Amino acid sequence: MAGIRYERDKIIGNLSEFEWGDNWGPRFHATWDPTKDNKTKLSFSWGRFYGKIPNDLAVRALSSEVTGFFIYDLADVDLSNRAFPVVTPGAVPIFDLFFGDVPTIVLEDSKITVQDEFIVGAEREIMPFFNLGASFMYRNLGSTLEDFATVPYSDLLEGAEFGSYVIGNPDLAFPDLFPKVSRKYKSFTLKADKRMHENWQMLASYTWSELKGNYEGFFRRDNGQSDPFITSLFDFPYLADPDIWAHIINDGILPNDRTHVLNAALGYDLGRGWRAGGRFTYYTGVPNLDAPAGLPEGFRLPSPTREPGFYRIDVRLEKKWTFGETTWLSFVAEVLNVTLNKETVRGNEIGPVTIPSIGLEGGF
Repeated sequence: MAGIRYERDKIIGNLSEFEWGDNWGPRFHATWDPTKDNKTKLSFSWGRFYGKIPNDLAVRALSSEVTGFFIYDLADVDLSNRAFPVVTPGAVPIFDLFFGDVPTIVLEDSKITVQDEFIVGAEREIMPFFNLGASFMYRNLGSTLEDFATVPYSDLLEGAEFGSYVIGNPDLAFPDLFPKVSRKYKSFTLKADKRMHENWQMLASYTWSELKGNYEGFFRRDNGQSDPFITSLFDFPYLADPDIWAHIINDGILPNDRTHVLNAALGYDLGRGWRAGGRFTYYTGVPNLDAPAGLPEGFRLPSPTREPGFYRIDVRLEKKWTFGETTWLSFVAEVLNVTLNKETVRGNEIGPVTIPSIGLEGGF
């Protein structure tokens, strides 16, 4: 099975607009039964996927978002309430700066963020109703769209004019100023699947994975920034100041890296329309990548510590009624995180978050 997807993205601000075309995404998938007994499956798939341009980019970069910065003489400011200083009416600022009244330039030859993915897998029914499988996944970021400036940080410290930001592919447009944008994900998964038979069913999987590179992506977990394609990454020419940006240029563990993930679910048919089930989830913590004091944002330690791992157990009870051949209605009671475990996020212990619920489910 094969196909190709064509995409065009156009965003319109109140000052300018831009359109990205010629985004061709081929896809391919093949499955083979080498034993010809319908119990073995070997599979391979490959695809190219493009990022979606959010309206945030039209608002932040192609529209007027004017910010004013003013400095007044202290003699013209009422500081009787220091929490709410008041400028004397008619006072003239000794310095003022306005920005955001012109659109950000988008380079004509810029390309949308693109990522390739391939998966290879094998699965075998080792006994009736019971399958074992394994798969390997690899994702590679080809290029990314970002906003960036071309004046080195060291020059700015010496008083150089900042210039302006542009939007494009920093490493493709200025390979002498920016390193190759990199994000590589690889994972290996083992799974076991026991279909409902003799009143019980089971599904379990374990994934080992690694996420490395120098570019996190649309959302920055390390500082909470959510500005796809205009993050603070690649804001300055890294290669012009390698002594400052050394640990940002090099590939390293990225903030969303989780080494181990384990999931297991078990269901049992109690008879007379009653079913009970449970699920166990465990995953290792993400790395602590906050820049040490005095070092630039994005600095990555070679061997960072990690947040503590987290696990939880969920339970579910269901009573099902059937009406005719296809219509059914179920009463469901379930509790997520019945173990009341807490999770650590950026050094802060969250929770316990548990969600008990009751409801009705149905179909026809």
